[in-house]
This record gives sequence, C-alpha cells and structure tokens, in this order.
Amino acid sequence: MKYYENGNLYQYLDRSNGILSWRDMIDMLWGIVRGLERIHAEGKVHKNLHGGNLLIEDEKISTDARQIYGVLPYIAPEVLRGENYTPASDIYSLGIIMNTLATEKRPWYNREHDYSLAKDICNGLRPAIPDDIPEFYADLMQQCWSNEPENRPTASLIYKRLSWNNLFCDYDYYDEKKRYRIHPHPKIHPEAYYTSRLLYFPELSNMIINQIAKNICDGKRLEIPEDTPKFYAVLMQQCWRNEPENRPTVSLIYKRLS
Repeated sequence: MKYYENGNLYQYLDRSNGILSWRDMIDMLWGIVRGLERIHAEGKVHKNLHGGNLLIEDEKISTDARQIYGVLPYIAPEVLRGENYTPASDIYSLGIIMNTLATEKRPWYNREHDYSLAKDICNGLRPAIPDDIPEFYADLMQQCWSNEPENRPTASLIYKRLSWNNLFCDYDYYDEKKRYRIHPHPKIHPEAYYTSRLLYFPELSNMIINQIAKNICDGKRLEIPEDTPKFYAVLMQQCWRNEPENRPTVSLIYKRLS
C-alpha cells in the first residue's frame, strides 16, 4: 500500500479538523483499495486493516490464522465468532474505514471495546452514517460491512465503483454540506482501544452454536433442492421429524430406497 508522511489515519483526520475535502477522502480510499486489491490478487489476506496502520511505513500482513489480533471495531463479525479470515473480512474492515473517513471520528469512541461490543457487532450493530454524505458512498459502505461475507463486494469492484462515481458525483456540494457540521474533538472512552491487541471471545462461538441448536429444536431444517426426487425429499423429511417415534426405521428406509 502507499503511505503518507502524516502519521496514521486518526492523526491525519485530527489535524485536518473537518476541512478534509471529499476528493481528498476518495483519493485516500483509492490508495487503500488499490493496496488491498494487490494483496488479495496475491492470494493473501491483510487481517488487520484499521485506521491506526494505514498511513504509517510499517505494513505487516498477519500470517497466524489461529488468533484474532487487531482493533475490535474493524474486525468482521464472522472472525469474532471464530471463523477464518478471508478477503471478505478485509472488505468489512474497509467499510468501517470508509465510515471513519466520512465521519472523521473513530468508530465507537464512546464505549468500551469489550465482549458487549463484539456481541453487538455480531448481531448487526454498525457505526452511524451521517446524512450529509454521497448516497453512492453510503450504499457502498453498507455493502462492505454486510453481516454476510458473500454479499460484500471485492476490492476490484469497489475500485471500479469509486472510479465510476467520481465522474458524476458533485463533491463540492457535499463539501459545502460538511462545512455545517460541528467538529468537536470527542472524548474517547478509556477502555476504547485503537491499537492492535489479541482478542478472545469464545462466548461468541458458543452463541452461534446455541442458536443453531435452538433452530434445530424449533424445527428448522436444511433447504431441500427443487430438483430432488419427490420420494427422496419425503423420506428425508420423515427421517428428520422432531418426534422420534414418527421417524422410519432403517429397514423401512432400505425397502423404500429399493
């Protein structure tokens, strides 16, 4: 990735004091996305993308898939639940960075970065979106931080959308709207951390397991493909009935299959 001589992103935004133009922000985002695109093209995952390590000359790509190491607000919900890092988890982090640029504030600066926040993130909590930002930017940001990794765009697609909208978006209009914002320096919660650290939330994995178990007990079953033979689908549904006494025996299943 390309780096600047202005410290990290937080320091850069603090010094800009609300005068950073939308063109400047899009240019910065372009550079970040280009770097991410290159990393993903090499079959790698960044795993630790956040506002504290974007603009400094120390690019380190995490290689330990067993640990969650990073800044909590930027970590994708599936990673918090114990799943592996993927390019899509980097895209989630990018969505939070987009919000950091748009608001010029650290995400969740006013609350403790603990299990409670991690649980809220897994349940869909996201940073507030200002109402004075370009619509395409807000839409793209929300796609990036979707709870479902498969619904997040790739770095290449994000770059194309930024390039396309750059031709048509009236950034001067949004710069004018941004001038009316109040830009106080918010007090950061003493337990809000913006440097990388090891994170461990085994309860989140258990929460998902418990939810799956509850769904099964409530009667939720796997989806049956439409092209499944009818007799096979019926037999399968009989096998996974909630009431054990209503399930066929192995002998009966064998006869029906025969």
